[in-house]
This record gives sequence, structure tokens and C-alpha cells, in this order.
Amino acid sequence: MKRILLLSVIGLAFLSGCMFLQPLPTMSPPAWIQGTWSFGEVGAGYTFTATTVLMTIGVTTLDMGAIYRASGGVTEIITDTLYSFAVPHETGDITYEFRLVDANTIQLTERTAFSTTGPIPLYRQ
Repeated sequence: MKRILLLSVIGLAFLSGCMFLQPLPTMSPPAWIQGTWSFGEVGAGYTFTATTVLMTIGVTTLDMGAIYRASGGVTEIITDTLYSFAVPHETGDITYEFRLVDANTIQLTERTAFSTTGPIPLYRQ
């Protein structure tokens, strides 16, 4: 009986240290941006949840939260009118900056080491 108890304790200690049992880091989009925003084109835009950001273009959806977990981290800036995050890339961070214009409009600016695109309006769906 003591042997079974000892093996159980050792097993639990081992499992508690395994990576797959650790909570995965998440992104934290603020409440004001949560929902779906589009470029005005069907199937192109961003969806923000409490724990991730999804970018959709046509039939392709990219989960920024998955990139965050795979890359080891995303830097986020959150205010009442700004949500910004930087995704690590081999040529330098890619920064996505979303600014609140009004309740139904945000503006996206993308920055890389080589260029800046935007601001581009997105509309709440």
C-alpha cells in the first residue's frame, strides 16, 4: 500500500511539471474591440474574442493566439481606444495597431521593419 501511494505521489509530481498541463498563454483583446470587424469585403477582416485574435481573408483564417503560443509571446498595448500587439517574425516584429474611431469603426495600421500600411478602416459586423 505504501509503495502504491509513493508511486502515485511521484507520478503526480512528474505530471504537474509537464508542459501539457501548464495553462497556455492567451491574448487579451479589450471588451470594446471584441466581435467581428470587416474591411467591407465579404470574408475579410478580424474577429476578437476574450483570448485570441483571428484574421480572415477569404477561406483562410489565421489564429494570432496560436502564433503567440508558438513564438513564445506577443507584446500587447491596451487602452480605452487602442489595442496593439506585436508578433515576432524573423525579419522583425509585425505590429498590428487597432484604434477605436467610434462604436462601429476601428482603424488598422500594420508596421514592419520595412513598411507601414494604413490606417485602414474596419467596420463592426
